[in-house]
Amino acid sequence: MLSKVFLAYTLSTFLTGIALAQSDSPTGKDTPLKKEHDPRALKIIEKVQASLKAVETVRYDGHTVGTGVANNFIKESRGKVLAGGGIKYGMPARFYVEFEDISGGESDTKKLTAGGNSEEYFLIDHAARICYSDMDPAVLGTTGQGAVSMIMTQFLEKEPLKRALSADKIELTGEEEVGGVPCHVIQLTSRRGSGRWLIGKDDYLPRRHVQMFDMGGRKGAIEQTITNLEVNPKHSESVFRVHPPAGFTVADDFAP
Repeated sequence: MLSKVFLAYTLSTFLTGIALAQSDSPTGKDTPLKKEHDPRALKIIEKVQASLKAVETVRYDGHTVGTGVANNFIKESRGKVLAGGGIKYGMPARFYVEFEDISGGESDTKKLTAGGNSEEYFLIDHAARICYSDMDPAVLGTTGQGAVSMIMTQFLEKEPLKRALSADKIELTGEEEVGGVPCHVIQLTSRRGSGRWLIGKDDYLPRRHVQMFDMGGRKGAIEQTITNLEVNPKHSESVFRVHPPAGFTVADDFAP
């Protein structure tokens, strides 16, 4: 149980943006900044929240990268994500991710598959021909961090973007494109860090989230990007269960 609680805490802390709230103040001030909330940005966030609450399951191509101090706990990864069912034990309730760990560079990519349904979790290392499976999400190991880091949990939360509204400053700063999708750019700033959300102008769904923070002078950022977004796609629930490929070793040890 300890490993489940610890992993859930770690993932929810760093992968859903709570790092901003827990990091030290880059301004060195102990009091919050004066609230400055752009009404245009607030209106967009309200629409985003409504759009996200209509999502039961989501599928997309994802890419996540950590820079600065975040590079210590976020492995650069890319792949295909299917997730839904809300949050349970601090983890996505159901997820299936086919991904590549590209933290070692394009010449050293690792093909991996990870998934879970709140009852069992698994990681398949295709190069090593090993399938790790257990009821504890810690079975994913550090190898599986890339899969979880690509899951934009705002699609699964009961109150999406609730923390964003606690920022001291919320601005609508312009427009950018992500994967050919025109997006609103919303900048969030507080005394402990800052973040940017790129929101699709047509469907009011996130396409990119950049979280910048300062942990006692150790600065870093986590950037999540999604493209080819599908909302409530048809899928089989069996995909969230482990299906070891023929000839692979099945291990109940935790992945490295």
